[in-house]
Amino acid sequence: MFHLYKIFTLSLFLLGGTVIWASPSFAQESSPELTIGSRGVVSVLGDFSMTPGQSGQVSGLIDFSDTSFLVQGRYELFRGLRGGVLIGFQFPDSDSDLGVIFFHQINVFLSSRWFRIKVGRSRAQTSLFDFPTLRDDDLLQYTNVLNPFSSGRNTQDHQFANSLEMTGILASRYYFSLHAEHMITNADTLGTTSFLLNSVGASVSYQEIPAFARTKALRYLGAGLNLYFLDKTQQSVLWNILLGAAINIIADPIHLLEVRFQGIYSHGVAGQKLTNLNSSYRLRYLSAAASLRYQWFKSTIPTLQAAVTMGYRRYLEGVDTDSWSLVANFFYRLGYGFDVGIQYQFESNQPSLQTALKFPGTEHQLQLVLVFEFEKVFGMLPNRRSILNVEHRYTPQ
Repeated sequence: MFHLYKIFTLSLFLLGGTVIWASPSFAQESSPELTIGSRGVVSVLGDFSMTPGQSGQVSGLIDFSDTSFLVQGRYELFRGLRGGVLIGFQFPDSDSDLGVIFFHQINVFLSSRWFRIKVGRSRAQTSLFDFPTLRDDDLLQYTNVLNPFSSGRNTQDHQFANSLEMTGILASRYYFSLHAEHMITNADTLGTTSFLLNSVGASVSYQEIPAFARTKALRYLGAGLNLYFLDKTQQSVLWNILLGAAINIIADPIHLLEVRFQGIYSHGVAGQKLTNLNSSYRLRYLSAAASLRYQWFKSTIPTLQAAVTMGYRRYLEGVDTDSWSLVANFFYRLGYGFDVGIQYQFESNQPSLQTALKFPGTEHQLQLVLVFEFEKVFGMLPNRRSILNVEHRYTPQ
């Protein structure tokens, strides 16, 4: 079995070679670009859950999790390169143990028309694209590969990682990516907290240019592979593959009807049994998520969206059980950056999941939603993309 440090050493060599190639020996005056962005996500939530043989539970709360703030600085470099740093934090779920804020974006990047290199903390390569749900953890166990090093206390364990990511770009549409990651590790899963690289992977995809995405039939087509090294000897390996596509059924600049699908197969650990949340991440399973989305555009602005998304997971070894969930939502834009919406979610878990993981048998959730986002740019450089794209988009591009 190859060693992670060899991959990391090779990656650093490639990164260093790129920087040396791009850095002449003389200085150049350059005006920086500074971008500040924020998204406020607030919902009034009502929840009703029921488990056979027990009385139903009703609860309500005001949820502002996933509200975030971002700051990015960029410079125009030599030979068409751009480099910069992105720092961002968000408010985690109220029942997490991450504290009041969580720094989910801390990375330095180097990019051009042909490649992109990013080092630091950012979104983990556990899904191929966003689904039209209010928050990225609404259907987390169906839309993401789940972190085999996590105890399950925090959804951020599955969504963010310390990573080195290198991406090649051809014709602005074809992407080839390699990554090495440290997935967040909880002490109670391995006996100690580790910060070593514990995952590598690759992905290949076709991504339509955002300006043309509404008028083309194929928006996205891609596949990914992840390897997770479960011990320091790197002899125990869990692997999974992802396949996904986004297709416009009606490709129209005003009325858009789109379908998305993503499937995940995780090979799991031989002989693993279902005993707790961490064990459920290491079982062999098959997950699938699909969505149908309608958007209406007014003067090129996405004004109205209605979507239905469904997720399904089947465990293939260690336990014979499954679960599924459905999310339906509606969003309307009142003006620049301000949306109102409503979202309903239903989830069903089989008895074995209720017993081992303390999941409810069925759960209904209704949310009334207000979302506000803004972005301010000082000293804009060419070929700019919104820094809010690093966040989950309930109106996916």
